[in-house]
Amino acid sequence: MPLRRLALLGTGVMLFSLPIADTAAVGLPKRAAAAATTHTAPTERTAEGRPVHGPNTIRNGSFERPRPRWTTVNVSSRRLTIGKGGVQGKKRARLVGTRKVPKVVVASPTRRLAAGKGTRVAVKVWVRPSRPGTRVRVVLRETRGKKARRHVRVVRPAAKTWRRVSFATRTRLARPVVQLRVTGAFARPGALLLDGASARTVRATSAVREEPDVDPYVGVLSNGCRYTRRGLPQCGAYVGAAHGGNTDPAGLEKEIGRRLGVRRTYYAASGVDKAVRTARADVAAGRLPWISFKLPHSWAAMANGQGDAWVRDLAERLDAIPGPVWLAFHHEPEGDGDVKAWRRMQERLAPRVRKWADNVAYTVILTGWNQLYGPAAYSLSALWPRGVKVDVAGFDVYNSYGRDGRLVENDVVKDYFVPLSRWASRQGVRWGLAETGYSDPAAVRDPTWIRRSAKALAARGGVAFAYFDSPYNSTANWVLSTDAKIADFASAVRESPTLPR
Repeated sequence: MPLRRLALLGTGVMLFSLPIADTAAVGLPKRAAAAATTHTAPTERTAEGRPVHGPNTIRNGSFERPRPRWTTVNVSSRRLTIGKGGVQGKKRARLVGTRKVPKVVVASPTRRLAAGKGTRVAVKVWVRPSRPGTRVRVVLRETRGKKARRHVRVVRPAAKTWRRVSFATRTRLARPVVQLRVTGAFARPGALLLDGASARTVRATSAVREEPDVDPYVGVLSNGCRYTRRGLPQCGAYVGAAHGGNTDPAGLEKEIGRRLGVRRTYYAASGVDKAVRTARADVAAGRLPWISFKLPHSWAAMANGQGDAWVRDLAERLDAIPGPVWLAFHHEPEGDGDVKAWRRMQERLAPRVRKWADNVAYTVILTGWNQLYGPAAYSLSALWPRGVKVDVAGFDVYNSYGRDGRLVENDVVKDYFVPLSRWASRQGVRWGLAETGYSDPAAVRDPTWIRRSAKALAARGGVAFAYFDSPYNSTANWVLSTDAKIADFASAVRESPTLPR
């Protein structure tokens, strides 16, 4: 009989470093779980982290009012409906595309902008397509008399996950009448959800970088979806592993008949040479390297710039690798020191790494359990870096059924994937499991857990599922040491995308 509810928590697994104190398996109180899924949307900010100042020019951008006053342009108004499940509030709008009408357009009410020519405007709207391949076009249209100007952003968001489309521009007319238009072009019949639409003027002292909200796509994965230079997939989730003590996974790949989609490795600050060589070999083999480093100085010292030279050397060497790399600094900080200093360190290093290496995705890795059900000091609002771009949020969530003889059962999707994916959508960051595993007793009780969990993660917008196939610093046997475990893992890997060689 398959195990329906599984115990998962961050285990503090860490290679080549001091182990973190073990976290006791506890039940997940309903009150804590409810609190974990309630997050306010982040304040709109410029690229430098300063708040956008002007009032929202777009009327009813959150669709909370019963009469939205938004209109459809090329189809019947019945194709625009308001319902529950918004990303910023309780409501959202829904547009439907059909075979006869594969492209739908919705327009906001118009309003005159009391600003002169050349005023900076920050535009934002949240979109969520029901199918992959949906082309979304966001247009800020300004008119004055017979003159009209358009400011356009085109994206193809991942299916079934909220994506923030944002850009900054300058008005080309004085005191124009502005309107926001959103177009959904469907490859197949589907729906497009909208929420949180805004257009706000920005003070001159809060400069906005006029650059794409995300990196452009540069290639195609094995599942037909595209990926960015930093390795972020358009759809699907990479499935792979940390294998042994940074052991070459070629033997494991031969056993399962497929190369890993992602490979996790871990290094001390002195291991830059080894990390770069390994990442280069992984890219050549068609694996996405996801590497974690301990730092050469304390968190506070790194936050004050003492490690900038070390970080720049690492970033520039990774930048020379002909493929994407994911990078994390001091994963799982809970219990290792002053987490406020850790957050400041991440806030300093994130923009520098992304500037020095345009193929490196900056990732931040936490335990997951502590953020949702642990002390307030470890909550997402307390630990998450502020005012900087992070590409991927990683969480180390384990199926601990049978660990130390415990038989606690919880639901991975309800207790982790649902709240984490909602938070990630609101934060505008991709997410995934940087470590996961299940014990031998759990594998006996539920032999298809890996495959099902990987599919559930991808369905909720997760981009990576890295299994911890290692005995190091472990409180249970996570290793793929049985035929059932290997078969389950192989199924998950075969159904996941890989990078081209």
